[in-house]
Amino acid sequence: MKIVLFKIVFSSVLIILLAYITTLLISVKYKSINSNKNIKIIERLTLGVDKQFLLIKLLQNYYLIYISKNGAQVIDKIDSINSNEKDVDCKDKHSNLMDILSKKITTS
Repeated sequence: MKIVLFKIVFSSVLIILLAYITTLLISVKYKSINSNKNIKIIERLTLGVDKQFLLIKLLQNYYLIYISKNGAQVIDKIDSINSNEKDVDCKDKHSNLMDILSKKITTS
């Protein structure tokens, strides 16, 4: 009886350990595949289930992109942004993108 219980516990621990190691290996592989040095999403503003504004950095330029279920559109190319707009404030993470959007709307 004790041997059967030991086998059950041992096999359960082994299965959990193998699942943990597999998850670690998959996450390392996923990070290496998705690490892109040329493009970075600076901020994302979700407007609804299928609508988003993205501020991305592609090489040295910034782009304001609108994404919906119908596709994606480049709204504007921004050559540079102020250093205070680059830093995302954790308390209000959408304030920087909203500032850029409002500047673009008022200048248009």
